[in-house]
Amino acid sequence: MISRRLIRIKVLQMAYSHVRTEDKDLAITEKELINKSIKSSTDLYYLTISLLSDLKYMAAKRIDAARNKYIPTESDLNPNMRFVENPVILKIEQSPEYKRYISNNVISWDNDETLSYFYNKLTNSNFYAKYMNLESPTFKDHIDFTVRIMSDVIMNDEIFYQCTEEKNIYWNDDYSVVMPAVLRTLKRITEEDDIIFDNTPLARELYRDNADDLAESIEFAKVLLRRTVLDRKNYTELIAPHAVNWKIERMSEMDRLIMDMAITEWLNFEEIPIKVTINEYLDIAKAYSSEKSNAFINGVLDKILSDLKESGKIHKSGRGLIG
Repeated sequence: MISRRLIRIKVLQMAYSHVRTEDKDLAITEKELINKSIKSSTDLYYLTISLLSDLKYMAAKRIDAARNKYIPTESDLNPNMRFVENPVILKIEQSPEYKRYISNNVISWDNDETLSYFYNKLTNSNFYAKYMNLESPTFKDHIDFTVRIMSDVIMNDEIFYQCTEEKNIYWNDDYSVVMPAVLRTLKRITEEDDIIFDNTPLARELYRDNADDLAESIEFAKVLLRRTVLDRKNYTELIAPHAVNWKIERMSEMDRLIMDMAITEWLNFEEIPIKVTINEYLDIAKAYSSEKSNAFINGVLDKILSDLKESGKIHKSGRGLIG
């Protein structure tokens, strides 16, 4: 199953944008949720991996430039080609699925200044020098080197996150899922087998539960968004009696949407345990709302849940679902 936490966050962001934009068509918001927000996660995945190839290409260009100097040195004419010929990066570049995704989607590192920054950081590192001077590197040595590029040079550098956020604002919440997936992909590459990249919009590489049912996850996102937006007036009647000292119109829009989404899950997704829904949205509130919101939201939702149970509107069965 695709990470439900990530989907909830993306739905919250799109719902927030929708309710704050007058007369916006819900169908447009839904399309943005699926195509720009959720599916864009895979773009970040491939874009990050492609940085290895771009750095290798930059190394090759510098080697060619040195060879073509007016008076090249011996090292210019006989350069160390180990990085340029790295077999792991070569396997990635030759993967049909990788080439197809890169060619069919507009994703690239089109900023030479950024590439030069990471290239210089790489070539000045101790592990780069050690790798380039290995006598007889094994395939594992090549794997370890590419992983170090990703983990030490790229992923721990704020420049990387600044650059990617400028490319796509929807990636802010994807890093914690996509970055570990990239590292897992590199670590699993073998010398004998081809690399297989899942070219579905939400590749299973990106999600911890490794289920392939993309349609189910997309449907969860669509229903969660649509019912949250369309049923807000009904939810007002549930929230208002328990929002002590708070008029609905004075309530934080983010707090309100978090409660709306929790109620939507209770009423529309029989398979999701009540406690899971509560815990998920309280955790989201900690990150996306004010410091005092968590206790306020928890208190209101607890009272609403009692009302819904008493009125028989909660339809869940099975061990652990109602708790």
